[in-house]
Amino acid sequence: MNTPSPLACGLDLGSFKPSTITLVEGPSRFVPDLLLSLCAHTAGQLEQDVVFVDGGNSFNPYTLRNISKVLQADTKTVMAKTHVARAFTEYQMNDLLTQQLPCAIEKWQPGLLAVAYLPHLFGRIHTRKLLDQAVEHLEEYTRTHGLVTIITSYGGTWWGARLIEECAGRVIRVVQHRKLFRIMDENDVLEFTPIPPGQMQLSAYTAVV
Repeated sequence: MNTPSPLACGLDLGSFKPSTITLVEGPSRFVPDLLLSLCAHTAGQLEQDVVFVDGGNSFNPYTLRNISKVLQADTKTVMAKTHVARAFTEYQMNDLLTQQLPCAIEKWQPGLLAVAYLPHLFGRIHTRKLLDQAVEHLEEYTRTHGLVTIITSYGGTWWGARLIEECAGRVIRVVQHRKLFRIMDENDVLEFTPIPPGQMQLSAYTAVV
């Protein structure tokens, strides 16, 4: 299966609003790639810093570099302005979001706060209090600092996925059926098939006069 490009589906990378938490959910590989596309767009084209908190070990610097090239963003700028912290347990994630994140926000004034697979680490019901606390802090930071906050999740009906969905002002669901991808963005539905890996679109080329 080819990895789809966010450029190929017509999703506007500039449509994510400040002071709003957006949830992007689904098991598709498109979900983490979309998050990395937003990182490249923010750091490379808007020239703003990105704070990326990874709860699913999904951050791939090589993919970010490749996406930056497709977006015609300077790769060195994108990598320098993307600040990553990884959590491997629910306690580490809670500490990053409640204790460490305020200092990072003050230091870098990020244009994007990305939290990859936030509920993934909180699978046990006795950790719900930790997730509740982390979500409360994210809501406060997003509101008071006017952040564009994107959370990703595998989705589902379990309590952790529902909790994240309840805090989101915008929910984007990604459904994959073999070679067809469907993106449900509020009332809009986008369907597309992925382009082959490495294939560039016409918009990625510049005219030589």
